[in-house]
Amino acid sequence: MKNDKDYIFVRSLIDKYRLNEKYFHLDEKYLFSYVDRIVYEYRVMDTLTFVTSKWSRVSSYFLKVFIILGGAFLSVIKTQKIKKSIALANTSFDSGIIALPFADNVMRMKRLRDLCDMDIDICYHPHFHFQSLQKQIDYYNSRNESVYLDCFRLSDTIDLAVKMLADSHQLRKCSKELDHYFNSNTCKLPGIVIVSVLYRQSMTRLLKRMVTSQTSKIWLMDFCFELKYITFNDVIHKQRPQDKTIHLQHGSFFTYQPAYCNPCCDISLCCSPREKDIIDQNNKYKSRIEYLGAPLQSFIDKSNIDKVESSFDILFLMTDTYSAENKMLQTIFLKGFDFLRHKVLVRYRPASRIDDETYLSPFIGGATVSNGTTLTDDVKSAKTIVSFSEDALYIGLRYNKRIVVICSEDPKEIYNFDNSTSNIIITNHPSISKSLDWDAFIGRAEECDYNTDNFALYNFGINNFEQLRIRFKEILTTCL
Repeated sequence: MKNDKDYIFVRSLIDKYRLNEKYFHLDEKYLFSYVDRIVYEYRVMDTLTFVTSKWSRVSSYFLKVFIILGGAFLSVIKTQKIKKSIALANTSFDSGIIALPFADNVMRMKRLRDLCDMDIDICYHPHFHFQSLQKQIDYYNSRNESVYLDCFRLSDTIDLAVKMLADSHQLRKCSKELDHYFNSNTCKLPGIVIVSVLYRQSMTRLLKRMVTSQTSKIWLMDFCFELKYITFNDVIHKQRPQDKTIHLQHGSFFTYQPAYCNPCCDISLCCSPREKDIIDQNNKYKSRIEYLGAPLQSFIDKSNIDKVESSFDILFLMTDTYSAENKMLQTIFLKGFDFLRHKVLVRYRPASRIDDETYLSPFIGGATVSNGTTLTDDVKSAKTIVSFSEDALYIGLRYNKRIVVICSEDPKEIYNFDNSTSNIIITNHPSISKSLDWDAFIGRAEECDYNTDNFALYNFGINNFEQLRIRFKEILTTCL
């Protein structure tokens, strides 16, 4: 038994109300993870404003059940409509590799077929949110590539609604005990139960319908805030024990984060030796951890990195202004920077640009604002980069740009500076905009080579596209 009071309490409630027997149907290994998932839902998700919705604060059990199952009902209708726009839909999964993108708002795995010359089937699980799904489907249509979009069944939602209403007395009691313990009035339990049941049913049918060959296959998964990968792994390993599941790390992290570090997959492909060390320290199931290289979504389709003449001295990669801390860091830096001395290009974070530009525009002086260009275009057009997001610096590393990263935490607590380099400055002091000799920093912009820089390699991983492609194919080949 895990010696953690939150885990012990939640596990006791699951046993008391027989939730695993009635709803989850998880083997012990995955039940262990699902208990962690419930703790994570209360302890972490409540603090992530960007993944919560206006429905997340509904505290009525019956209203919560109605909203979520109503969303599943609408999902069936919307999915059927989107399916009509798919140019080439899979009729079965014939390849040895199947990718399961989890993220709703961005397409993390669209580069896989460029990275690997092996056949890969792509399957989107049933969605509750459709804002960007059509864009993802359009991407594959534009490349004349097949993709499969799975769907809930109306009969599943109706059967589950009847069951949860019949069992409402016990589920409401359990929900109230959870809310009381975590000092929350959000009635999360219905959502946790519904997501588990519906995705188990859809994944079970998917395997029976689309995967008929007994030849072993690889299932690729990316990050998931709802931790749906727990249920998916359980179903795959029960029905197809010969198959392997592989997690592809998204972005960068500094402490163990279950949404980013899938603990249930057979193999985890991480971005850097630094992050591999973090995963190894929390590897509850002794799964295989492989160091692959920088995050896949940072790479363009082609490996061409031809240099172009830089038209700007510095590119500022801004982050969101939703938190007071982010506002403070960016405001102090911008107020202290001398825009008259250098030619600056400012790129706002696309997902929050309207709000960020409204707040930050008074502080950017006469800088040029990026508009209609890609991140790659902007990075290639500048001699050096200032980034307020660790994730955004990867493409700068790939193009061997000198980089200043402004972060909220003490960098010595999250990075290993044993082999520090003068080409990368990471600081939590936004006043560096005044103190740094920018002329000297920009003047040495041609000296970078992160393919041989030990600090960059350890903390961020390799950025060489061909090296990453070779490593990825070798790992997949050993699993087939």
